[in-house]
Amino acid sequence: MTTFISKIDDKGRIIIPKEMRKLLGINKKDLVRMTVLNGKIVIEPLSKKPSVAEEFHGSFQVDQWPEDLDSFFVEVIKKWRDLPDTST
Repeated sequence: MTTFISKIDDKGRIIIPKEMRKLLGINKKDLVRMTVLNGKIVIEPLSKKPSVAEEFHGSFQVDQWPEDLDSFFVEVIKKWRDLPDTST
């Protein structure tokens, strides 16, 4: 186990020491998850795997969006539910 001590500044921020960031592969502007667990703060790096939205961004071109997106999505879900199950 590696332990470091860091001071909380006036704005409630802490600095993750360079050695710890390097050990965990955390870089500037990376996202971390903070969780309170059994009275302790657990900080862990989030996966660098792109989100589904990031992965497919720009994959589809929409010529014209429907005026009522809510109704459009309801219809899409209804059609999706009616598709035959091909998992078997």
